[in-house]
Formats: sequence, C-alpha cells, structure tokens
Amino acid sequence: MVQSQLKVKEVQVKSLETQAAKLRDVDPDKEQLLSSRKIEVEERFNRLLAPLIERRQKLDQFKRVQQVSKYKQCIDNIAYGSIK
Repeated sequence: MVQSQLKVKEVQVKSLETQAAKLRDVDPDKEQLLSSRKIEVEERFNRLLAPLIERRQKLDQFKRVQQVSKYKQCIDNIAYGSIK
C-alpha cells in the first residue's frame, strides 16, 4: 500500500514540471518562485523517500537471511533423516 501511494506521489512531483511550464507561460514573473518551490517539493519528497528506501533494503536483507536459514534447516533435516 505504501509503495502504491509513493508511486502516486512520485508522479505528482514529476507532473510539477509540466504545471510549472504552463504557469511560466501565463505569468513569467513568477518563474523564480516556481523554481524555488519545485526544488523545495523535490527535496522534501527525497527526504521522505530516503528512510523508506533504507527500510526496504533492511527488510530485503532480513528476508534473504530468513530464506538461507530455512534452506539450511531443510538441508540439515534431510541430512539428519538419511543418518537414521
């Protein structure tokens, strides 16, 4: 769910460029303001995104460790079963 919301926000942030271009045509005097606002929004989005990416990497790493542990358990069970 978070990923789908994140993708929606990412599209919205990217659409700011299109909106800014249209606004520049309407009111060229506000170009500097639009530029600074766009940068602020992108920076904020990236600050919010960074911890989520880090969390995702930790979860993926944990998942790999768990998979290896389960695989090792299966191998141990097979080896122990053949000794009986």
